[in-house]
Amino acid sequence: MQDGLDDAQTSDHEIAASLTSFVLVFRARDFVDELSETCKQHQLTLGHWFNLIALHARGAPVFLVGTHKDELTPGQLKTVQRVVGKYVQKKLKVFADKAIRIQLPPDSAATGRVFFDVDNTVCLLNLAS
Repeated sequence: MQDGLDDAQTSDHEIAASLTSFVLVFRARDFVDELSETCKQHQLTLGHWFNLIALHARGAPVFLVGTHKDELTPGQLKTVQRVVGKYVQKKLKVFADKAIRIQLPPDSAATGRVFFDVDNTVCLLNLAS
């Protein structure tokens, strides 16, 4: 038997989940060598977060952010985009019911980018002046 309080709690949870978004931040250079143990470990970590989000915040938007772009050559950055993209596509097939929603960069259709890449040498204080 369910009372009104349980209904209200369920409703509140759905509202809270609908207002939630996630930013998963990773060091891009850890994905340069797809066959390395480091890359495999970080893929598992991303998968773990995808699973938690799907379980606790179904349908929440997820932004992927790769840091330390400044440490990669353009070719390495393209490789990382491909490696992460391939992994994300594989995981999204598991979540065919849209349990998670990856938010792609605005230019993703033209560039194939699946994550926002960040240059860690740029300081916000420098941008303000």
